[in-house]
Amino acid sequence: MKIGIIGSTGVKVELLADEYEFKSVEVNGKKYNYYTGKRGGHDFFLVARNNFDGAVPPHLVDYPGIMKAFKFIGVDFVVATSVVGSLNFDYKPGEYVILDQFLDMTKNSPHTVYDEKAFAFVDFTNPYCPKVREALRNSCENLGIPYHETGCYVGVDGPRYETAAEVKMYRMMGGDVVGMTNVSEAIMARELGICYGSVAIISNFGAGMEREAILRQDCYDKTMEVLDNTIAVIKGVLDTVDDYSECYCRSKNSDMIYTNL
Repeated sequence: MKIGIIGSTGVKVELLADEYEFKSVEVNGKKYNYYTGKRGGHDFFLVARNNFDGAVPPHLVDYPGIMKAFKFIGVDFVVATSVVGSLNFDYKPGEYVILDQFLDMTKNSPHTVYDEKAFAFVDFTNPYCPKVREALRNSCENLGIPYHETGCYVGVDGPRYETAAEVKMYRMMGGDVVGMTNVSEAIMARELGICYGSVAIISNFGAGMEREAILRQDCYDKTMEVLDNTIAVIKGVLDTVDDYSECYCRSKNSDMIYTNL
């Protein structure tokens, strides 16, 4: 299998494998960088949302380019890590959430991999691939890492954090965590027939849930505090996931895609 990894803060290739290569692929005239290596009998391809140097904030990430590059390489299974804030007092900082639903509250984020000359209708009843979710769940179970097997992700544009009133509203709507990256990736993966799932790392409680202000440094510190667990979860997926040829994300939606890139 060719497994794509979209890494959030701290996820580095040298933590995943001893041997790897730095490569690039050109898609529609633009170059995209990635690392590739082998683990668990699978080829993996790691990209970083922040371009490996932390220089790209969430609202400026080239989501269409990343997903098109995965498609071009032949990736059919993507595992993403996402740093989130908690909207649920039962979902605590330092814990993990295997996302199963989302609420799209974005206004400016890209919502399709296609341009104005093309489009696709895809079923989105379950936005995250059940097979990727199963692989993440098995990895957390095997490692004994605290996690929640379901969670509703509220997608926002950022880069600012939310107001206390927004957090209250999102909680009333059924959201469990809030973040700035997942919505675009999930949509575009499904449009391209790529299996996609994400494990969310909780870095903080949402605005107004605690008295302290939400500071970037605090969120970063919590993310780095549990980085070893994050890497272990990814390794667990690479080491244990089985090969498969049929999945809802590809077979169920194949007749709904009306044009190629």
